[in-house]
Amino acid sequence: MTENTTSSLGAAKVSRRTVIAGAAAIAGAAGMSGLLPTRLAAAAAAAEPATFDLSQIKHVVYVMQENRSFDHYFGTFPGVRGFDDPTAMTLPNGNSVFKQPDPANPAGYLEPFHMDTKNTAAAAVPSLSHDWRDQHASWNKGAMDGWLHTHLASDGDTKGSYTMGYMTQEDIPFHWALAEKFTLLDNYHCSVMGPTYPNRAIWMSGTNDPQGLQGGPILETVKPNALKWQSAAEALYGAGYTVKTYSSSGSYNYFSWWANFANYVAGATTNAIPQELYQAVTSSGTLFGDGKGGLGDPTSPTKASVGYYGFEEDCANGTLADVTWLFPDGPYASDEHPPNTPAAGAYFLASKLEALAHNEDLWNSTVFIINYDENDGFFDHVPPPVPDPKLHSEEYVVIPSPRGTPGGGLPAGAGFRVPCIIVSPWTVGGHVYSQVADHTSPLRLIEAITAAGGLNATPATKGLDGQLTGRVPVTFGAITPWRRETFDDLAGAFQSAALAAPDDTEFHPATREANYEAQLAASALAMPKRPGASQETPHQDPANATTSSAASGSKATAAKTTEPYEPAAVVSKVHVTDVVPVGRRAVLTIAGAKAGSRIVVRNARGKVVAHGHAHAGGRLEVKLPTDHLAPGKHGYTVMFVDVDGLHHTKNIKVHVKARHR
Repeated sequence: MTENTTSSLGAAKVSRRTVIAGAAAIAGAAGMSGLLPTRLAAAAAAAEPATFDLSQIKHVVYVMQENRSFDHYFGTFPGVRGFDDPTAMTLPNGNSVFKQPDPANPAGYLEPFHMDTKNTAAAAVPSLSHDWRDQHASWNKGAMDGWLHTHLASDGDTKGSYTMGYMTQEDIPFHWALAEKFTLLDNYHCSVMGPTYPNRAIWMSGTNDPQGLQGGPILETVKPNALKWQSAAEALYGAGYTVKTYSSSGSYNYFSWWANFANYVAGATTNAIPQELYQAVTSSGTLFGDGKGGLGDPTSPTKASVGYYGFEEDCANGTLADVTWLFPDGPYASDEHPPNTPAAGAYFLASKLEALAHNEDLWNSTVFIINYDENDGFFDHVPPPVPDPKLHSEEYVVIPSPRGTPGGGLPAGAGFRVPCIIVSPWTVGGHVYSQVADHTSPLRLIEAITAAGGLNATPATKGLDGQLTGRVPVTFGAITPWRRETFDDLAGAFQSAALAAPDDTEFHPATREANYEAQLAASALAMPKRPGASQETPHQDPANATTSSAASGSKATAAKTTEPYEPAAVVSKVHVTDVVPVGRRAVLTIAGAKAGSRIVVRNARGKVVAHGHAHAGGRLEVKLPTDHLAPGKHGYTVMFVDVDGLHHTKNIKVHVKARHR
């Protein structure tokens, strides 16, 4: 790796010791002091706040980072379902879910403890086991008491204890600043209780094929057989939308798993996809545009001046595809997969966001979504939604994967919560969005945008067969009925007004550089110690104190999930009044809940609006007031426990109509 790289587009140099300034570095621009320049305020102020709808979104950009749970990054963040969650579940032994059983600890449990990145090597914490077996063992059929036991068994006494480690604002200041300035999702789950590949497959198509009908099930991080269902890139291109991936090395660009890309032969007349789509998705280190402000030749993409700055160069020239996938890239190990540091990930993310913000037209028409593939092995306290097997048996994996991982009759997902932040002019303001979502949600957002007439800033493609004459709304057919029923499309996360782009000292080049260098240096220190009997309960306070005490404990017996999972036979369901006039109460009926268990209803902003306990028959009726709601559909989240002890989190819509007098 060289210290400096000279761009062919002028005298500017991209230096390891300066911010990866993206468009500024490549185009030779100077004086770019913040991630989101304040001059964008004029463009934001010119927007029509009362008329926003999804059709105003012309581009979506997706980036998936790696291996962090929500509690691990944002458990102490104010106003979210974090360490002070009043609805946190109770373990079978009567303790809070935050007190994971630890027979070696004098207290009998281990609570989440601070991974101090300034005084220990916590920024470079090693990766924990997170395969199909161990993720399901941590979940433990919904009991949520297997975190520590599983990881001590698989990772050892010291490393395994890091499952309970968390970070604070001081450890991830850039990520924290993004959450404070934009919109953080605190009910966003990865899609599979498993590792990277099955989760990325769902992010890039909508399924991991749990029944094994078209090349799956994908259950491990091993290249799968050629996948026969349609990828998201194919669905989009076939509906008239332009797509582009950015990576200089091809890392994380797994569209080559799909058969139509894997079997593509240059010049052959039998290819199932056109050359334009193949090049847009598989070529590395290339541009969408021509490098001069115009559209590029899709059959022969223009090479980027610097391979891993292709996105930045296209932003500088104002040429982005309708839908973009960014893959972790650049001069540093930027994916945040342990032991790669959060600060290196911040470097990568800042480069992309800075480039986007530097172009006013793009900033004012683009939604940029950051999420994480899975939780690694890091603890999260919220039980993931799982399907009712009597209604959705297709979501349970009863066969081994083609690579030999037993399905065990276990649900594919959802998985545990991971961070997700939506950056756009319509998500400025430090909001928290609490509707239940997973990796199919970004795809469903695209469906909603195209149905509204958005994503139309580039010339339409001619489709997969060359016969299409314009764009049509896209549908990702691989998304299963249960996931459509359970997870949100993110459309409710957007505010009605486009706001000025914010600034923060954490967005400044010098600050980001200092954070990276500090974590790099601290990575040479000793790792944090596992707390003993003296533990400090974490709270949602940015000034949370560090817990430190001697490590202790003995090796646990290996966790096993060899017995097929057998859920209870009772079907659980949630029903809500179809339409209700303003001022009337909407009736929400929960059936099949565990008798005496608590039921909580939250609105889309995470506020508890109703709660109660299931009656002896497992039913409860909850009445939701509509006095202050405008006509339209309003999202709520219902959390309940079924008779099998599984915790469910379900999205519902209350349709409110105007009252006629």
